[in-house]
Order: sequence, then structure tokens, then C-alpha cells
Amino acid sequence: MTRALLTALLVASIVAAGGGAAAAPDASVVARYPAENGSMTETPVVTPDDVATAEQTRTANGGVGVEVTLTDAGAQSFADTLVDAGFTSENGTGNCPADGAERNDGGYCLLTVVDGDVVYAAGLAPTLAENVESGGFEDDPRLLLTTATEANATRLARAFGASPENATTARTQTATTDDSTATSAATTNTTGTNSPGFGVGAAVVAVALAAGALFRR
Repeated sequence: MTRALLTALLVASIVAAGGGAAAAPDASVVARYPAENGSMTETPVVTPDDVATAEQTRTANGGVGVEVTLTDAGAQSFADTLVDAGFTSENGTGNCPADGAERNDGGYCLLTVVDGDVVYAAGLAPTLAENVESGGFEDDPRLLLTTATEANATRLARAFGASPENATTARTQTATTDDSTATSAATTNTTGTNSPGFGVGAAVVAVALAAGALFRR
């Protein structure tokens, strides 16, 4: 057997061995808002390239989700996009007329998109809007993406680059009790559910995923 044939067989076996591995999910947070001509436009505000770290976590109230820390560039882009698009204005804050996992026809929504599907829509709450406007978000650019199930949290963690260990093992967030405790709500979703903050400068995006929403389409 020639060396070339042996090499070809080795390459083929490696490709075959990796062929069954599931591709990592694709996820992003997308801002959807009115354009100047009255139509709706979408701009990604968090993509895997914007995420410095991601870790599956449990919130203080027992929920599950993914804590992500944005890169400096990602935090700057996130803040600039929301301000320029009007999310932090009086008309934009908390104005997300969407019913769960759907694209909004008006208003200002942050959409969590996984593998091309919108799995939840949430509005920007006043606390996060103020944090973005003041520049505090860029000092501590953390987001908490809460999910309905641990399986969904694992998919999000993988999509945002968490290591296999951090994408399957949730750690517990403990609430702070000193002066660094943040206000409790950083986004407003269509069901009125809020997620706890981490501390001053910490922004919490409570983008809750409906149970099973990732798999029903």
C-alpha cells in the first residue's frame, strides 16, 4: 500500500469520525425597530463575535440562563446601536408590542434569534436604558439571557462560545445585599417577567425563551 493511499485513508477516517458531530447552534440578539421610511428594520446587537465570555448560570430566583460578557467593541456597538435606533428614548423604552416569540410590527423589541427562529421578544426597560445612556453599561457589559429550560440555556451557551463544561453546568448567581445592588428589572418583556441585576453597571437582558420554542419550528 502506497504512502499516498495510506494518507488518503487516514484523512477519510478522520472526516468520517467527525461527520456525526452536531453543529453548534447559531444565536444572536437583534434590535428590531421602525426605519425612517416607516418599515421595520433589524440590526444585530449581540453576535458570537461580540461575546468575550459565556457561562450557563442559575439566577437568584431559581431560573436558568446564560451570562455573557461583551467585548469592549461589542459593548460599544450595543450601546451605540440602541441609542441611535431610539431604544433609549421615551418612545422606545419598554415599547415592545410583540406576543412572545414573534417579530414585532411596530415599536422597539430586542429579539433572541436561535438557528434563524425568533424565540422571544423583549423591550428595553428604563434601568438598562439609563445605564446605556450614561455609559455605565460599557464599564460592566454583562447581559443575562434567561431561558425557560436548562436545555435551552445549554444551546445558547454553546452558541455564544461557552466551553462544553460551562455550557452544561449551571452555577448559581447570588444576590448582593450591599450598595452595589442594581435595580431589579433591566428589560420589560410581554409577560412582565423580570430578572435580577448583578450590581451597579451590570445590565440584565431578560430574554426568556418559551419552553420548547427552539424545537417547535
